[in-house]
Amino acid sequence: MKSQWPTVETQITIGKVLVVMLLLIYFIHAPLEFFHQVLQLLHVIYECFAFVVEEILHHSLHLSKFECQLIVFYSSWCLGLLSAYYFGRRLPDMIQAIKSDISTRYFNLKNHTIQLWTASSWPGKIRLLLIQLGLLMGTLVIVLT
Repeated sequence: MKSQWPTVETQITIGKVLVVMLLLIYFIHAPLEFFHQVLQLLHVIYECFAFVVEEILHHSLHLSKFECQLIVFYSSWCLGLLSAYYFGRRLPDMIQAIKSDISTRYFNLKNHTIQLWTASSWPGKIRLLLIQLGLLMGTLVIVLT
């Protein structure tokens, strides 16, 4: 009669698959969670600022709570629209600067790598290639078994 329990090899394979899946989920979820926390903090700071401005308007100008809330709301909308306009005007320049920076860094890295490769001796080159091959094969063995 065949045992219903998985064998040790199957348990190790299932364990590896679960670990890889959990790491993948963590690396996807962690930045999103951090981004969510930053946005939540910014929202709390905005609410505190809006409350302080609202109270200053209420006590200094003797306006009603509703009028103060309207002033703060429409001021926030105007600031948001002006910020979006400014960001929209600056976005093409920012994208172009990022592209040129990335291409400059790529070419610098490429030139540096070529210089290191040409300056290396043959045993050093062979050793480097064998280390890279070992790392690649080790990774494939761990992932595929």
